Amino acid sequence: MTVQPQTSTADAHVGGTLGERILAFARHPLFRGDANVLHGANPYRRMLVPDALAASDFVRPVGADQWHTHRSLAAHRLLGTCYEMDTVLLPEQGLAGLHDDFDAFYGAELRGLRESLVTELERFAFACLDDAVDISGATTTELLDAYLRHVTDEAAAGPSPALAAVAAARDRETAADLYLVQLALDGLTEASAMSRNLAGAYGPEQSALFKIFIDEFGYGVYDAKHTTIFAKMLRSRGMATHVHAYWNFYLAGPLATNNYYYYLSRDHAKFFRYAGAVTYAEAVFAPGFVEMIKVFRDIFGDDVDLHYCDEHAHIDEHHGRITREQVLLALAERHGPRVVPELMRGVAEARLIGGWFEEDTAAQIRWADDLPGHRALAASAATTDAPPHRVALSPDAPLRHAHPRRPRGAGGRTRRGGPRRHADRPAGAAVARRVDPDPRGKAVRGAVGVARQRLPAAHRASRRLTVRTAVTPSAVRDRLVRHRPRAPARQAADPSVPPARRLTSALAVAEPAVAAIAPRVRAPDAPDRQEEPMTRVVVMDLSRHNTVMVGHDRYFVLRAQGRPLLVRDRCPHRGGPLSLARPTPDGRRLTCPWHGTKVGISAVRRTCLPMVRSGDEAVVLLPDVGEDVPISVAHKQVLANLPPDGADAPVASDAAHDAEERTAGRR
Repeated sequence: MTVQPQTSTADAHVGGTLGERILAFARHPLFRGDANVLHGANPYRRMLVPDALAASDFVRPVGADQWHTHRSLAAHRLLGTCYEMDTVLLPEQGLAGLHDDFDAFYGAELRGLRESLVTELERFAFACLDDAVDISGATTTELLDAYLRHVTDEAAAGPSPALAAVAAARDRETAADLYLVQLALDGLTEASAMSRNLAGAYGPEQSALFKIFIDEFGYGVYDAKHTTIFAKMLRSRGMATHVHAYWNFYLAGPLATNNYYYYLSRDHAKFFRYAGAVTYAEAVFAPGFVEMIKVFRDIFGDDVDLHYCDEHAHIDEHHGRITREQVLLALAERHGPRVVPELMRGVAEARLIGGWFEEDTAAQIRWADDLPGHRALAASAATTDAPPHRVALSPDAPLRHAHPRRPRGAGGRTRRGGPRRHADRPAGAAVARRVDPDPRGKAVRGAVGVARQRLPAAHRASRRLTVRTAVTPSAVRDRLVRHRPRAPARQAADPSVPPARRLTSALAVAEPAVAAIAPRVRAPDAPDRQEEPMTRVVVMDLSRHNTVMVGHDRYFVLRAQGRPLLVRDRCPHRGGPLSLARPTPDGRRLTCPWHGTKVGISAVRRTCLPMVRSGDEAVVLLPDVGEDVPISVAHKQVLANLPPDGADAPVASDAAHDAEERTAGRR
């Protein structure tokens, strides 16, 4: 007798398309969901909406401008579920009655499906980052530090869009609860992604990360564990505290932010990128909690437990210093310049995705706050006299267990994300920029929004060196910044003052037209070294500008293979303007308009300025440029980015050549 091998459901779908494997996974009984808006105390069951997935396109990856779409939301729900299968989830009340669900969640069938689709799902959800973020030019440890200081200082220069939406809402209590819902995605499983990068052997940097990890877990004391004190905050608002009670309310932006750290830590080839991301997160988190304390106290007074926020606002200043000095810069020094672009990319990607959390959460809060208006619009658009179909909710409000008020919305329109922009500022308004060479903050392990890093105005004024720049409509996104080192003396902690308020320093205000402040970059662990060359930072909007003038030197944006490079506008032969060169038919060289000299694009690439692009924003790092050197941005004609002609471009006329050569000689 021949025994036929048994084929499991997972084996039957492993060889199918990504869409078929996703449907097989989502149609498992654990993920079909039920009629309850609020999930019960069962961490294994969650709604993946298989019927909606059947109509989704999983062939084309999500674009950088599509992170807020349903395709992105569906993909990140799936990814989050896959990632959590590598963690241990046990219900607080015990497994009684849930043993079958536990066995199914961690069983062979779902594990086989998960392993067959998670890599492709990651590519589908995060491939957009490869197009959205570029690192070009020769990068060094000093430039990495200058970039980190610039973006973290910029992050703390304005209010959190999400918290600003909470403060401006008509129903501020419901808005605050909606904000807590998005934090709960990570707050109840905090530091789970970080744990994946603690094993192995990689020197002192490993011990530095472990210091932060054990802080998150309360040094072995359960009551001090950050997830425990986060649950206390939820209980003070009458909200559910079990994992994923609010699964149906999680937005695409917070889900993507949470998944991003799992995505990096799952692939150890991305370790340096993870180190950059977690350093940025640590450096911007504490000020966000200071702002959250201010907003929530203004709304609830003492009726909300903010121990979680106080703890993070205090300890995460220390975490910010650890990650910058003992992880990021230490890794760059130990492993050399080849790892610096990956470290820098991690900073840029974390900044970009943190913007998704902020914009999505803010848009949802504003939408929910105007829910009666949306209902009125829906009623006015009705085309039938039949009564509207409504979902019957339980007597308790879906956001809370025992709170008398019902939230005003749960799901809705989201906004496109990216680095935080001053989209709501009127043209010509003043922009306050400040740079701090000693970043402070806390890591965001997941959906606890990386970009929730804004400090209230009173605290900003007391601890930062601020420059106020008058901005015209043509220069609203192009600002020049240089960093000054903080005085080494620190204020002694006064035990009578709350930790979040131990922030004092002098305020200096200047008013140049397009000025800025720039860092004197010091190498880590060398506080007594002499002053090093200055690094200037230029922020430009690539959709509006393509040229940077540094003194008499001109640089233009060359788009080589679709990637922007900031190269010098000077032919190495006789100084002709390369921006007016035309590509050769093979696209590998530029033909100078003066003498027809062919300049290889690969040679130009090796000499481009260091630049970090995130979407249309480019942060240009100018090493060894004195503060007296004028810098400006402009938009000029660039022929070098046109498609190659069938034949090489003709050489410019003698008159044009002579005029350009005289101009180059004066420069």
